[in-house]
Amino acid sequence: MPNPPRRAGRALLIMVLIGGTLVATHEGEFWPFSIYPMFSQAGRPWNRMLVRDVTTVAETELTQDRSPEDLPGSPLALHALGIPQNDFNKLIKLTDVWTDERKAVLRGMFQSVLDQGRTLLVYRVHGDVTDDGQAYSIAEPLVLLDRERARVVAENELAQNISTGP
Repeated sequence: MPNPPRRAGRALLIMVLIGGTLVATHEGEFWPFSIYPMFSQAGRPWNRMLVRDVTTVAETELTQDRSPEDLPGSPLALHALGIPQNDFNKLIKLTDVWTDERKAVLRGMFQSVLDQGRTLLVYRVHGDVTDDGQAYSIAEPLVLLDRERARVVAENELAQNISTGP
């Protein structure tokens, strides 16, 4: 006759081995932990992207890195535009070089807002923990979008129009 505690122990061991294998082969992230970065990435540096409506802000005010609390303009809700936050984050995160095609894709995401004559600024917010255990975050301007084009904020030199494109 089978021993129930022994069978339960085997079943538990098999489940732990399968789970461990899945986590190991997915770079430490496997459901449900991949959707909860507080579990899978706690204490690691992070980046998030956000968009601000800067239509009424002087262009010279848009080039500095700032704390997220001090950003110019008003926040733009991506959900209200039907833009999934994760897709937007991934597009920005995976773009090292802003080609004309990448800028066109980004402008296309916000075309309905840009057609209203509004100006948008995409920020990358970087967060980390200092050596003394204090959390901090800084927002870096990346791309300025308006009706005519997308301009890359290259090394905070937007005012000199270093990089232009569609």
